[in-house]
Order: sequence, then structure tokens, then C-alpha cells
Amino acid sequence: MACPKSLNECWRSSAACGDVPANQPCRFGGLKQVNAHGAKLLKQTSKRHVDRREQIRRTRIPPRSRGRAGLLWSAPFKRLGLANMARLAKPRVSQKDLAALANGRLLTIADRSFAGLDFVDGDLEGASFEECDFAGAIFRNANLTETRFAGCSFFTAEPEASCDFTFATLRDAAFQQCDLTAAQMSRSRAYGLRLVGCNAGGLDLSQADFGLGVAGRNDESPFASATFEDCNMPWANFTGANLNGCTLAKCRLVEAVFTEANLSGADLRESNLSNIVTRNLRLTGADLRGAVFANLDPRSVALERVRIHPEQALMLLQPLQVDVDTSAATDTE
Repeated sequence: MACPKSLNECWRSSAACGDVPANQPCRFGGLKQVNAHGAKLLKQTSKRHVDRREQIRRTRIPPRSRGRAGLLWSAPFKRLGLANMARLAKPRVSQKDLAALANGRLLTIADRSFAGLDFVDGDLEGASFEECDFAGAIFRNANLTETRFAGCSFFTAEPEASCDFTFATLRDAAFQQCDLTAAQMSRSRAYGLRLVGCNAGGLDLSQADFGLGVAGRNDESPFASATFEDCNMPWANFTGANLNGCTLAKCRLVEAVFTEANLSGADLRESNLSNIVTRNLRLTGADLRGAVFANLDPRSVALERVRIHPEQALMLLQPLQVDVDTSAATDTE
């Protein structure tokens, strides 16, 4: 049987293991750690981190040089500055790995930092990245077809830097458990794009093409495909996006912008659509069962043939100031 208390709890509480005296074996076979011992270990760990940051800070920035596929140690890296270099905990990706990645010889990279790199016009089709740091990287017009990102970060707050995927090809690309805060994906070609469990507040997908046509088209084409599932996406921008028949289930879309967007036939089950911008939004045939839509006005949004639960009908009537008497139904029962 394992001890139910974590090591950190033992450090922080002299009573974490019950009545066992300090530094004496407990019934789980471990030693009880007192606060002083825990504080000493934490101090040693902090010193190691400080030494590592100082080592990174003194590292010379590599010279500006472009590889065969357009990979660049460039101006965006200088823009992030030495302070951002000191913040990075992941090892910096090597020029050798970048060259192998550019030539298609290296398809899987894990636990590396690509912060500030320029992938403009680069070709990363079919590559896979796990637990990597891409804060401030630029993917404008890059080919990311069938590229996989798992547990990757594309944003840093100090200094603030996000990623630019404008005009990129994101066909069948997948982001799982990634931080895409404030990322720019406007006018990208994103048929089959998949985001699962991502934090994507302020993500810009305006005029993104989730169909098989020209980027930015917003028509009634039934050939659109995209999946956003269990994502946190407040203030996301879907202006002009064609999401006909796409999935946006279990997502937090508070105050997201859907101006001129097409969500006809979309799956929005259990999503939070509170205070979204709905100018000329189309929701014809959408599945809204279990969704929260506090300000969805049926006078300005096309809601024909939508699927909702009975109790959600009252929410749709609120903007119309309809007073529904539920006591009559209760008396009948």
C-alpha cells in the first residue's frame, strides 16, 4: 500500500503522516519529512534553476543563417531578447536537428525549444512535436499538413509572445493539450484541423478556410471539416469562417466573435456560448443540446431546425421578453 500523502505535503506539514514522530519510519515504510528538511531541499533546487538560467543567459545568440527549407535563427529571436532566453527551461533545438527536420529525415522531436524561430514558407508536413516550446515562432505560409503537436506551448506572457500561422496550410493538423493563446491562424487553410483539450484564448481564426475551396470562403459547402473539443477559447475570433457541419463540443467560447460565420449543422453540444458576437451568424440545423447561450437572439441569428433540450427553449425566449408561466404545467402534474 502506498502512502496517500505526497512528498510536498510531508515537507509542508509536520502532521502530514499522523502521529508518527519526525524522522521516524511510518507504517508505509517511509521517513517523515519535517519542514526544515523540505525547506533545505527546495533551496537547493532553486539554486540549480538559478545557475541554469545564468548559463543560458550567457549563451551567445547563434548567427543569422537560413537553412535549406527556410528555417531561420532570426530577428524574432532577437525581439524576444536575452530575458526570454533565460526563462527557457527546455534545451534549445540544434541546427543539426533543424536541418534534418527540413529535409524530412527527422519526423519526431520531443522536449525542445523552438522559441522565436522563423518557419516562413517551411515544409513540416507529417512531423510530430511533443512537449516543445514554440513561443514567438512564425509559421506564415508554412506547410503543416498532418503535423502533430502534443503538450506544446505557443505562448509566453513575459515578454508576451504568441505564434503566427497566417496563411499556413493546417490541413489535418492536430493540436492536443497545447497552449495556443493569442495565436494567429487567420486565412489559414485548415480543412480537418483538430484541437483537443487546448487553451486557446484569443485565438484568431478569422477568414480561415475549413473547406476544400479558396481560403476565406464562407459558403454553404458541405465539405467543411474541423474539430474543437474540450477547449478553452474565450475571445476567439471566427469572423467569416465556414464551419458548416464542424464540431465545437464541450468548448468554452465566452465572448467569442462569430460575425458572418457559418455554423450550419455544427455540433455545439455542452459548449458555453455566453455573450458571443452573433452578427449575421448562421446556426441552421446546429446541435445546441446542453449548450449555454445567454444572449442568443433568435431575431438576428438563423436558428431554423436547431436541436435543443426543452429547458433551453426558455433561454431562447429571454431576448424576446416572453414571460413563460411554468406554474400551469406544475399544477397540471
